[in-house]
Amino acid sequence: MEYGSDEEQLVGRIVMNLHPTILVHAAFLERPFSLRELLSAVGLIEEKVSVLKERQKIQPARATLSGRGPRD
Repeated sequence: MEYGSDEEQLVGRIVMNLHPTILVHAAFLERPFSLRELLSAVGLIEEKVSVLKERQKIQPARATLSGRGPRD
């Protein structure tokens, strides 16, 4: 992008180039237009991914403790 681009254009370019696996987690968010909104969205996505990873750690442990394997 040119240096003459405004903040909204730069943020749009960053969002457009996010990896598809990250965009899946951003689906519930409104499109950011400023750097502040983008940083807020990144924080929410990081939190969501962290929670999902934590749940994945707990789910197999629960299945093992109950004596049952993962459900199909």
